[in-house]
Amino acid sequence: MMACTNGMMSLMQSFDMVFEDEKIRGFLQTRIVALLLTFLLIIVLFLAVLLLIVGDAAMALISDWHIVQDDWIIYSLNITRYLTSFGAMMLALSIIYRFAPSHGKRYTFINSGSMVASILILAATYGFSFYLSKFSSYNKLYGSIGTMIALMIWYYLLAFLIILGFEINASIDRARRLARSKTA
Repeated sequence: MMACTNGMMSLMQSFDMVFEDEKIRGFLQTRIVALLLTFLLIIVLFLAVLLLIVGDAAMALISDWHIVQDDWIIYSLNITRYLTSFGAMMLALSIIYRFAPSHGKRYTFINSGSMVASILILAATYGFSFYLSKFSSYNKLYGSIGTMIALMIWYYLLAFLIILGFEINASIDRARRLARSKTA
């Protein structure tokens, strides 16, 4: 369990580095927050992968087997699964951006960083799965370890996009504070 939370603790440290804050949480409190946020992210990523990747196969089966005859129903189901993935991802990132930094800054719950990061994470997940299914030869080149390599690349990409979303929030916050100090 300690190994699972190390990634989230690294994200929490990078969030704290943005504001150059000292750690105000103790070790146990930091580990508990990281554990809860890790479980949240695991659940949301599982939902997103299930809806985006497995959903494509399910929609193809529904269409091929003529379970649903109307194209507009399949189209609306596709839109619904993308919107559900987006909403769940944005909710999870908003929670992470609120509770992960130890400085206590509170952004609005629906913020620009979580929206941008959610869109980019969903696009990256879909694009990466498309790349792996169509163009990649990890299994031919690396064997069974190729799956682990692909998974680690995906995790790295997700961490980058989560930090990018937080940086967007921090930049907006700095710009607002600078504008307030110039008018005051």
